Amino acid sequence: MRSGPAEATITLQPPQAGPIRLRALRLRSPDGELSVLLTHLEDPVRFPTAAITALYFRRWAVEIHYHDEKTSLDLETFHSPTENGIRQE
Repeated sequence: MRSGPAEATITLQPPQAGPIRLRALRLRSPDGELSVLLTHLEDPVRFPTAAITALYFRRWAVEIHYHDEKTSLDLETFHSPTENGIRQE
């Protein structure tokens, strides 16, 4: 999709499962980086590319914020495999 259409419908055929239809969207980030997003939201009238793109980058900013907070607070490192053990940490 780098030089082809801005969007396309693709079908994946996983082993032992039915076909999965996906919509591939070429997105350009605010800093100009090109990405491809796969979604099951196939209807371009109900789910316009511009709306999906805007929502994707808003959500990405939230995920980056969560990652930064968890890293700065060292929240990703748990030693206990149980919920009770994590609460005690």
